[in-house]
This record gives sequence, C-alpha cells and structure tokens, in this order.
Amino acid sequence: MILKGIILSTFALGTIGSVLNPDRIFGRLAILLGLVSLLMGGWSVEIVSSGPGEVTLGLDYFVLELIVLGLIFIPMEREPCRTPALPVARPVDRLA
Repeated sequence: MILKGIILSTFALGTIGSVLNPDRIFGRLAILLGLVSLLMGGWSVEIVSSGPGEVTLGLDYFVLELIVLGLIFIPMEREPCRTPALPVARPVDRLA
C-alpha cells in the first residue's frame, strides 16, 4: 500500500512540476522514474525479508543510487554557471 502511494505520488508531483515549469526536466524525470518503477513490477513486487537484523546491500542498489544521485546533483552543480553574477566560492574558500 505504501509503495503504491509513493509511485502514484511520483507521477502526480512530476506532472505538477512539468505543468508549473515546462522548461525544467525534473518533472519529466520524476514521471520517467515512476514509469520505470512500474515497468519493473510496480507495487505488486514481492518484498523479500533477509532475516531478522540482517542488512544487505547489493551491487544493483549502489548502481541505481549512483545513477539517481547523478541525475539529481549534476544539474544542480551546473546551475551556478548559468548565472555569472553568483560566485562559485567566496574568495576565502579559493585555493590561490
């Protein structure tokens, strides 16, 4: 039930983001990630427990996290370059 709500809210918030600001890609990216989650099984995926107290992280988790974090933070790093009036760092923070 929780997973269904998360996937549906991803579509809803992505649609709202695309309608309110059509120039940004984040709304379309949210819709795309929601679609990918539906194609991978959606909310009908069986959740398998790894046992009491065990925490396991596989290679697939790290690869997916790397992709998602790259999709989030790379555009955020490029944003200050579009506005030349914003300094990248204060003079105190610069190395030489």
